[in-house]
Amino acid sequence: MVTIRVVAAVIVLIATVCIVCPGLLGAWTVRNDGGLPRTVQLPWHWQANAEANPAGLAAVVATGALSGLQPANTSSQLLVVGRNGSYRSLYPAGAPLRAGGDVHLSPDGRYLAMPYLHTYDLAGLSITDLITGHSRPLELPGHDRTAVLGWRPDGGALLLGLTTGDTVRIALIELKDGLITTLTTASGAADLSRWRFAFSPDSARVVMAIGGELRLMDRRGTTLWTVALAPGRTLAGGGAFTPDGQRVALVHSEPCEGPCSVAPPWIVTYVDSADGTATGGPVLPRIIAADIRAIGWSGPSPASPGGLVVVRYLPGDSAIGAPITEKSSTETVGPADLYELAPGASARLVLDAPYEVTDIDVAADLVGAGRFGDSRSVPSLLPIETGRVRLADVGIGLSVLGGLAAVVAVFFGLASRARPRRRRR
Repeated sequence: MVTIRVVAAVIVLIATVCIVCPGLLGAWTVRNDGGLPRTVQLPWHWQANAEANPAGLAAVVATGALSGLQPANTSSQLLVVGRNGSYRSLYPAGAPLRAGGDVHLSPDGRYLAMPYLHTYDLAGLSITDLITGHSRPLELPGHDRTAVLGWRPDGGALLLGLTTGDTVRIALIELKDGLITTLTTASGAADLSRWRFAFSPDSARVVMAIGGELRLMDRRGTTLWTVALAPGRTLAGGGAFTPDGQRVALVHSEPCEGPCSVAPPWIVTYVDSADGTATGGPVLPRIIAADIRAIGWSGPSPASPGGLVVVRYLPGDSAIGAPITEKSSTETVGPADLYELAPGASARLVLDAPYEVTDIDVAADLVGAGRFGDSRSVPSLLPIETGRVRLADVGIGLSVLGGLAAVVAVFFGLASRARPRRRRR
């Protein structure tokens, strides 16, 4: 009888813990649908390191005030959600980074490129293999700071911004042999966060919005055309090229006064990739936002004919009462979610992130295939990143387990008192 009670108590305890913390058992509880989850949640601040405990191809990378059990800290944790739903983190040593800004996920979800991961030296580059966990540093001497601007669609090269003093060099580095090709140089390196770049689907051309101009170049650095950008207009983002490569999407916000000035409607227009002249294209719905950034074009699915997938930013706290400028700075935009803008439909939320997530990057191959799922991903408590569990966390854990044990004890105490009464009857 005692053995049966002990076994039953253990079962009840495990079931209760799993209900309270559904991610406790890690990969045993995640949805393995291979696509983008419908929602992501905040990771634990001790979340397992993607280098020491790699979980495979990634679907989502996110940055922001991520840790749910500690004060906001945008510089210490980068969330990686695997395609099997597992949660991992990376812990950059340098300045605060932004997913899709300084940190870029490769098109196939295997690699993460960012400024140096393990040191405060921002002149170098780290590439982390999310399958093996190996991080490879690339030495790039002769400049002060490296900014990762995007992956070439074939995954064989990275577009970089190499800053020296007040000059920035936009360059392409081939990952196979380290060959660096300078595409263009410009002054005013502080404006790098306001510039945008996009590769053509065939990886042969790159378009960039720099200093009020839209410029198309080939991968050797030859300028194919340059046109002036109308005030308030800019490149849609890294996914600006339409899938056929014939158009480039631009975005601008409609004039709006009063409360909507920090989150006006945004409109998508197009230029011809052959010469930069204005042209028609798919008519996409407007979206209310502080800013938007195009990830890519989704393929058709049962829920949609496909459209432009964008990160939609809401106003940040510092933006309240401030006017929208030509392009919102990273200080004035806040929470980020992923939306699909499809012709003939309203903007559709495809990835819902917590308020604390301020930037997102997702695997381009999942976007292109329209792999948007319905799963609600949950971070697992285990395994942990060694050295990041605090004494307070241990106290909280023991308190929770003690409370659960008390509930189980009360349950079986009441059950044992009920049996004699049934016998007497």
